[in-house]
Amino acid sequence: MDFPNPELDDQKQSSLEGKTISSRKPLHHSPARALMLFLSILLGVAVFLPLVTAAGIFGYQVYSWAKHGTWTVMTFAQFSSWSGLPPASYFSPDAWLGLKKAVQTIFRLPAALVLFSFSVIVALVGGIFQRR
Repeated sequence: MDFPNPELDDQKQSSLEGKTISSRKPLHHSPARALMLFLSILLGVAVFLPLVTAAGIFGYQVYSWAKHGTWTVMTFAQFSSWSGLPPASYFSPDAWLGLKKAVQTIFRLPAALVLFSFSVIVALVGGIFQRR
């Protein structure tokens, strides 16, 4: 038994009797679509997690400064050792002197700055590839 649809006028209603009206489009599941969804989620995590961590570190530093009157320094080397990441020497082989200097410089920078910069760079690079 078909029930009348108040949104359709009588002429359209009479021509649609006995037919099923579906406003849903069929879902197309493909491996490429699933891969793009997975990469989009991964990109979101890669942008969001370092950004939130940087905000938390900076917020703690501001809180500590407001309460104690001294700025708490947290370099990326301190953050990496605290979070269980390998030390700078792991990322900088002795044969590559330029890379070694660059990595050591990054590990001496403030952790909040490195994490924020990483988040922005990943967002920009990911945004370029997400455009269609």
